Amino acid sequence: MTQTHAMTCKAQETALIQNTPSIIEIRNLRKEFGNAVAVNDLSLSIRKGEVLCLLGPSGCGKTTTLRMIAGFMEPEAGSILIDGREATGLPPYRRDTGMVFQGYALFPHMTVEQNVAFGLVNISVPRKERDARTAEMLELVELPHLAKRYPRQLSGGQQQRVALARALAIRPAVLLLDEPFSNLDTQLRVRLRDELRRLIAKIAVTTILVTHDQEEAIVFSDRIAVMNAGQLAQLGTPAEIYERPASAFVANFVGECTLVEGRLEEDIFTSERGLSFPFPGNSGTAALIIRPEHVSIGDGPGSIPARVTSAVFTGGVTRLVLSISGEGLLMQSFFRHSKIPVRGDEVNVRIDTTCVHRLG
Repeated sequence: MTQTHAMTCKAQETALIQNTPSIIEIRNLRKEFGNAVAVNDLSLSIRKGEVLCLLGPSGCGKTTTLRMIAGFMEPEAGSILIDGREATGLPPYRRDTGMVFQGYALFPHMTVEQNVAFGLVNISVPRKERDARTAEMLELVELPHLAKRYPRQLSGGQQQRVALARALAIRPAVLLLDEPFSNLDTQLRVRLRDELRRLIAKIAVTTILVTHDQEEAIVFSDRIAVMNAGQLAQLGTPAEIYERPASAFVANFVGECTLVEGRLEEDIFTSERGLSFPFPGNSGTAALIIRPEHVSIGDGPGSIPARVTSAVFTGGVTRLVLSISGEGLLMQSFFRHSKIPVRGDEVNVRIDTTCVHRLG
């Protein structure tokens, strides 16, 4: 699934929850580890029924934020409200959240059904209801036939679904997912990601996903909170984050792009290296974000000569790196073309300036 197609498919789902009230309010949250600040003055609202992704590189504070929401860590400052109730200081079992850990954290000495029922035992659900809920969750994740097995007898995908069933059995207001697909191979990760997204939509549980995988965030989430160095870099829908990044960091982290810096005068942009093309906007210094799909091979008015410096066949498309205007300016693009260019070819390209985004 392409990023553009995934974002289009998500648009209608996202619109349905845009006007719903918040179920989680994070206010001025701060967490320190010694002299290091892991989360710095973070404020964020999460709407009821939405899937929100905390996205960012390692060390940005996303997992720390998730663990503070769950109650496994306490902040130095700030507060967390869950469904209107102050949760800061409450133990995890009183926060109305269910969590799926990165390593699943299944109890090896318990069977599948015992693992699923574990949280229900902790909150003193009566035996009859507990058995019914356990059976219901195993049906939901399509594992009733494995109820008597132990975790060591399961595949990675089956263990993930057991962990999910355990988290959902307590009927939490919020489901927390800490990089739940990172331990799976590529094909299984994609399949289970899609299955889990359909399941979440079916039961309409508010979900917070932590990941460093930008494609995963785009296809899985209604909104994305991009984090960097413990702070919120940008919050928006996948389309907003991808098409209108708030900074060069966001643009480079979410998808591939070329950042071109220069000046804009009388609706003509000229880069520092001499690339020039029409672009509407206020005069002055400008930094433009050009995505791979903004560039295409084409002759005619407005086309720009370029030299192919790299051509990599990836299956459905070929990824090209181009040097434009002889200035060593690199662009990356994807082409479906009857005659695939190779390194050293001279080509003419066109830039779709209606899609190019100007920072600031």
